[in-house]
Amino acid sequence: MALSNLAGYERLSLHNLRLQKAYRAGTGDRLEAAWTDLGDSADTHHYAVLDLKSSSGSSRDLLLDVLFRENVFARRYFWPGCHRSAPYSDAPHPPLHVTERLAGSLLQVPTGVQLSEPDAKAIGECLAFCLAHARQIEEKIREATESR
Repeated sequence: MALSNLAGYERLSLHNLRLQKAYRAGTGDRLEAAWTDLGDSADTHHYAVLDLKSSSGSSRDLLLDVLFRENVFARRYFWPGCHRSAPYSDAPHPPLHVTERLAGSLLQVPTGVQLSEPDAKAIGECLAFCLAHARQIEEKIREATESR
């Protein structure tokens, strides 16, 4: 598979880089998050990951819920952390505070040729809107869930 995809590597890498820039354009300065660095020319930009810097992960999980309802298949990145997965979860280990924080705050949004730059910008705008209105959205989701 790697050899068959090698011919399109450059095109896909540039497309994913444009998507990440479109995500950033959509979120603008309204989103207090750290996107992964775009500076490495060797990077394929295969993943678009942002760190919501939430200790509880509730903002990230709220975004996942809203994005899923909008047919955007984002996911938790680096979750639950290797130390919580079998077979490592049974082994003793020291506290992994940084890993726990990252496992609770990283969000991966879609990349790839199935996504256009305007779509990525719209998803970025949705992210920024959701974080700006998180309390109201959580309340509406709770009300909708309770009324079922």
